[in-house]
Amino acid sequence: MKKHHCIVCARIPQLSCQSRLASLMARLVVLPLNSSSSSPLSTALFTQSSTPATTSSLNSSLFGSRLGVSRPVSSTKGDKLIKLRASARINSNVEAPTPTNIHEKKAPLKYSYIFCDMDGTLLNSKGVISARTAEALKEATARGIKVVMATGKGLLVYGRNGQEIFRRNLDPSVCREACLYSLEHKVPLIAFCENSCLTLFDHPLVDHLHTVYHEPKVQIITSVDELLETAKIQKLLFMDTVEGVATSLRPYWSKAIGSRAGVVQAIPDILEIVPPGSSKGGGVRVLLDHLGVSENEVMAIGDGENDVEMLQLAGLGVALSNASEKAKAVADVIGISNDEDGATDAIYRFAL
Repeated sequence: MKKHHCIVCARIPQLSCQSRLASLMARLVVLPLNSSSSSPLSTALFTQSSTPATTSSLNSSLFGSRLGVSRPVSSTKGDKLIKLRASARINSNVEAPTPTNIHEKKAPLKYSYIFCDMDGTLLNSKGVISARTAEALKEATARGIKVVMATGKGLLVYGRNGQEIFRRNLDPSVCREACLYSLEHKVPLIAFCENSCLTLFDHPLVDHLHTVYHEPKVQIITSVDELLETAKIQKLLFMDTVEGVATSLRPYWSKAIGSRAGVVQAIPDILEIVPPGSSKGGGVRVLLDHLGVSENEVMAIGDGENDVEMLQLAGLGVALSNASEKAKAVADVIGISNDEDGATDAIYRFAL
């Protein structure tokens, strides 16, 4: 059986993160993450702008306390948002930090871990990582920061001996109901089953999972019973129009599944059904507890609804300007967009 290595524990020596990243993002500039670590951890989380940012876009970026902008004091996430474009106008004469001058700083690291979402955050709207972003990640790892990719992309997690590390399956009754709903309403459903993605019928939307998000090519199994017997299901995706998800799918499934599963919408035209309690925040907590790391040592960057728990948990939560309203509501900072290298800007502003 093909084993997918974890892309979230980027600092764990026994996991081949470079190969996983390369397989997911064929056109990306993939940096060689530092693989040296004394941690014996073999646990993981569960769950692409080719053009560098201009000086103008940098001046419209994150302006924190180190640049003289006072931040409201509050212990509640979402109450101390920094509206960065407004700050940029006030501080238009302030030069953004550059990789060179930050690299020369000898001050202790502010955050020892950076958890970063991929789609819509680290990757731009074309699905690629810019050269500037790759350089920022290299610099962060060179400074000793552990960079962790926190993604909703499907994967199973294996340790150094090939043993399975983490799995959380969906309730079979939820899976059966979802399959029957898909057939009745002709709404494409994709089941994440171990190393495979399965669906009940062909549909143009299904191809996007492979071509856009680099998941395995979907296999068609027309029988509900056969699909359910093929393997345990870890996650279900309904794919529809933005309107269809908002007006039909989400209202129905939020009510239908009750406490048997969770419903989350990372992007507007896909509804995810996941095991109860599964979230990026939960995965981050598992890792931090294992390592004995405080959340105050963590900076998290994201844009989607499925990043909310992670942003809440982190000592500093950064939502990009293209983020969902739910992500912005819990963030400490709102940065520039993913198409302006927002994650990179946040790393230079707050971590290096």
